[in-house]
Amino acid sequence: MNKDRFPYRAYLLRLWAVKDDPDETLRASLEDPRTREIKTFPSLEALFTYLRQEMGIEEEVPSELL
Repeated sequence: MNKDRFPYRAYLLRLWAVKDDPDETLRASLEDPRTREIKTFPSLEALFTYLRQEMGIEEEVPSELL
């Protein structure tokens, strides 16, 4: 694996189910331990899309997923 292509990232991941959602959708957040910045995601799909973009695998995260 090329380290330049896949830069190092570290996050604190939190997952929870939304009980009032009929499908009990999983939500997620990532916290950057250096900056304490927290990003939240309405679905696992949105989380994975963001992570792929952060690692340079995907070009851009669609705004409807954030």
